[in-house]
Amino acid sequence: AMQMRINERVIKAVVKEKEEAQQIFKEAVEAGKTASLLEQERPNVFRTSLGNIRPGDTVSVEFSYTEDIVPRNKEYAFVFPTIVGPRYGNLEHLAADPWIQNPYTEAAMPGQSGPSPSFAMDLGLNAGLPVKQAACSSHPAVKLNYRDKASLDMHLDKATYEANKGDVIFRYRLAGEAIDGGVLLYEEGGEQFFMMTMQPPERPTMDQIPPRDYLFIVDVSGSMNGFPIEVSKELMHDLLSSLRPVDRFNVLLFASGFAKFHREMVPVSSDAIRLAIRFIDQQPGSGGTELMPALEEALSMIDDAGRSTTVVIATDGLVTVEKQAMDLIQERLGQANFFPFGIGSSTNRYLLEALAHVGHSEPLVATNADEARRVAQEFRTMIASPVLTDVKLDFEGMEVYDVIPKSVPDLFADKPIVVYGKYRGRADGRVRVTGSNGNGRFDQSMPVAQANVSGDNAALRYLWARQKVRVLSDYNHFSGQPETRKQIVDLGLKYNLLTEFTSFVAVDNSRPADKGKSLQKSMHNTSGSVPEPHEWSLIALGVLLLVFLLFANKGAFHA
Repeated sequence: AMQMRINERVIKAVVKEKEEAQQIFKEAVEAGKTASLLEQERPNVFRTSLGNIRPGDTVSVEFSYTEDIVPRNKEYAFVFPTIVGPRYGNLEHLAADPWIQNPYTEAAMPGQSGPSPSFAMDLGLNAGLPVKQAACSSHPAVKLNYRDKASLDMHLDKATYEANKGDVIFRYRLAGEAIDGGVLLYEEGGEQFFMMTMQPPERPTMDQIPPRDYLFIVDVSGSMNGFPIEVSKELMHDLLSSLRPVDRFNVLLFASGFAKFHREMVPVSSDAIRLAIRFIDQQPGSGGTELMPALEEALSMIDDAGRSTTVVIATDGLVTVEKQAMDLIQERLGQANFFPFGIGSSTNRYLLEALAHVGHSEPLVATNADEARRVAQEFRTMIASPVLTDVKLDFEGMEVYDVIPKSVPDLFADKPIVVYGKYRGRADGRVRVTGSNGNGRFDQSMPVAQANVSGDNAALRYLWARQKVRVLSDYNHFSGQPETRKQIVDLGLKYNLLTEFTSFVAVDNSRPADKGKSLQKSMHNTSGSVPEPHEWSLIALGVLLLVFLLFANKGAFHA
C-alpha cells in the first residue's frame, strides 16, 4: 500500500495498470495538482515521482511492503538499502540499456540544493517459532520490544538513523535442537490465509541425514570453457569427498547432446570420484546448449524412496527451452530437489533465478574466478545436509486450496520449508508432517487451533499473492503469453501489489494549484553519480518466516 501525506492530510494511493497510472499522474501534474507515482523499475528497485509541491507544504510518501527472509548459515538477515548504488556499465551501454541506467538518480531544481530525505522504520517480526539473538546490527542503539518468545517490534527513529546513515540490517536466529514447525493465520475480505513453516535443527548430526543421491548436470558447451568448467569439477569433487559410502551420485554432461557417466547411480568412493572427474575432462567444450534431454534422463534415474535426491544444474544459463525446464522441475519437485549453480561472466540470471523459484531453492552465481571458490563453498554447504526427505503434508480437519508450493521439497539444514495457502471454514484440526531421515520415519503434527488468527499476520495476504506473482512473472519472461500478464495484473489490482505491470498513484484533488505562481515540478533524471551504499543487498523474494515491515521513508521537500 502507499499513501501521500501533505501536511496533515492523507491521500491514499490506488493501484492501477502501469500505463494507466502513468497517465493519471501526467494529467494531474499538468492540471497543477500535487501527485505521486510509485513504480517498479526492476524487481528490487522502485521509483517514486512527485509533482507540484506547493510553497510551504511538507509532502511525504509512505508505503508498506512485505518480504520473505532467507537464512544464510542459519541466520536471518533483513537488509533495507537506504541508498541505492549505481549499476556498472560503459557509456555506450548506459545510454541504451534501462537495466543499467540509474532511474533513481535525480537532479535538484535550478538554483536549489538537492533534497535531504529523512528516514525512520518500524519493524515487526512474527516468526511462529521462538526467536533468539535478535539485534539491529547496523544500529546497535535500537531497542527491541518482545511481545512473546516468537514475536517482537523494533523502532528506528530519525535521530538514531542520522547518527549512522547506511543500510538498516536486522539479524536474528531461531531456537531449536530438533525439527520444529509453526502455523500463522490471517483473515481479510472473505479470504483466509495460512503460512506453515518447518525449521531444521540448529545443529544436525550425521545420523539425522538420510541416504543421499546427487545428480550433477554439467554444461560443457563452448561458453563454459575455462574457469566455469573447472569450478564445476571442483564443486563436485569437494561435495562427493564429504559423502558416505551409503550415498550415491552420477554425472550427466550436456551441450548439443548429452553423455552419462554411468548407466546407474554409483556408490561414492575415491575411485568413482576420480573416474567421474576424468569423464568430464574427456569432453570437449563445444557445441550448443540443450538442457532438456539431460534433465529428463537425470529424472528417469530417480528410483528409491527414502533417499534424498538432489539435482545440481551447473551452467551459465545460456540454454534454450527455458519454459519446458521450468515445467519439468515444477512437476517433479516432490521427487527431487533442484539447485541451479550459475557459472560464467555472462550468465542468464533470469533463467537461473526462475529455475530456483520453481524448485524453491536459491540461485548462486560465480561470475569470475576470484569469487568462484567462495560461492562454490557456499553452494556446497547449502545442498550437503538434507535432514528430512519424502516430505508430505496432510491438513486434517482443514480445507485448504491455492497452496504454494504444490509439492514440498526436502528440508535442508540451511533452508527451512515454507508453505503458503488459503483455507475455508474454521481453522481446526492439525497440519501433519511426515517424512523420513537417517533415524527412520518422521511424524509431527501442529494443532491449527492453537495458531490464533491475528491482525499482526496481515502480511500473509500479500506474501501469498507475491509468491503467485513471482512464478507467473518467471513464466511471463520466457513465454510472454497475454493470459499470464493478465493474471499478474489481476493479482496486483486485487491485492494492492506493485508489480512490473501495476503501479500506485495518488492525486490530491481537494485543491488545484494556483497556476499563476511558481510550482516545483517532478524532478528530472541526471546521469550524475549517487552515494555509495554502506552495504547493498538485493531486496530479494526468497523464502522463510514472516517479517511484516511497515516503514515510512519520509522525504520532506520545502519550496
